[in-house]
Amino acid sequence: MANKKASTLSRLEYVKLQHLFSDVHDDEVFVSGSSLPLSEFDPLTY
Repeated sequence: MANKKASTLSRLEYVKLQHLFSDVHDDEVFVSGSSLPLSEFDPLTY
């Protein structure tokens, strides 16, 4: 019982990570496709 619950939780965590990585990937594509320089998005410049 405990093992089945653990595998279900890890599966949900995996899906969450997939969504996070896909969101970051979409942001990178948007930034690289925009006309603004990447330095505009650098948090160190603020």
